[in-house]
Amino acid sequence: MAPRLIVHAGSHKTGTTALQRHFSAHREELRRAGLHYPDPSPEFGGQSANHVPVVAALVRGNDDDRARIAAFAARLAEAPERHILLSAETLYRLAADGVSHKEEGFWPARARLLERLRESFAGFDLSYLLVLRRPDRLAEAHYAETIAATEAAPSFADHLGQKPYRYQYRRQMDLFAASGPTSVLCYEAAVQQGLVSSISAAIDLPLIGEPPASVRPSVGVRAQCWLREAKLGEGARPRRDRRWRFALERGDLAPFDGPPVSLWPGQEARAAFVSAALADVESPAFSPVPAPEPPPVTWDAAAQARAEAAFAEWEAQNEPRLAARDAAGLRPFEPDLAPSQEP
Repeated sequence: MAPRLIVHAGSHKTGTTALQRHFSAHREELRRAGLHYPDPSPEFGGQSANHVPVVAALVRGNDDDRARIAAFAARLAEAPERHILLSAETLYRLAADGVSHKEEGFWPARARLLERLRESFAGFDLSYLLVLRRPDRLAEAHYAETIAATEAAPSFADHLGQKPYRYQYRRQMDLFAASGPTSVLCYEAAVQQGLVSSISAAIDLPLIGEPPASVRPSVGVRAQCWLREAKLGEGARPRRDRRWRFALERGDLAPFDGPPVSLWPGQEARAAFVSAALADVESPAFSPVPAPEPPPVTWDAAAQARAEAAFAEWEAQNEPRLAARDAAGLRPFEPDLAPSQEP
């Protein structure tokens, strides 16, 4: 019987990084349970808790990449475990030969990428696992990351139209299903049950424990407005990581306090977006859009000035701690080092 190969393809913003680190940290326990979560470094170099390097090689598809993939597949075929799990959320968004989502041939190139994967692992019983977030929440999560972590500063309305493939669930599901049997989970429901437990049930294999946290903390709506305005003003990237950290530490406290607000212009707009993304999607079932929608956020020059003043005061008061974070290379969402860990 051919070894079973399950490919977890995301999508993004569904706890993939935490899952991959969790599986990587428990490789030996998983092997004892009969599941192989392979380390790609012997063939692809570097250190990785995921299999993004494998997908990158499939995208390029040159002679060297094909040789590496063949060696990787041969090693997996020789493993004593007959169940193998790969995880790479980039498989949800990339296309063969680097064809961009803006190009007309994007979807055919995505199909070719999955064909390359199937051909490269022809000796395996291939199947896919997708974990999908309710589309409006996915859009909000992507926007929060774009505003906090990148140099881009689109409006939320512009952001919704920039990468439509993210939300074309039926087309994505059909694409994967054409390549192999595909299981699809609703992220929100899976989190309620336990993300690892839900995946374990979906692929009918024993997985180990739960990761300590499945989602990075996100900045609030008002803080996103502040971060965006700072980037649009004089000098892009003004201490971006420190601003991100400030927003996370303040949460919904001043200067970002107030009643709930929304990036959406109204409930009808949110519901229409969800309805379009889930057209013809009968399973999995996603939770309904809540009502009523909070009012749209307003953020004026006075609010920006108050936030700038609060940030400057916080930065001055916390300079030694922030300098230690900078020296340690901590990302804004990572906790402070314990005193014994400080450089």
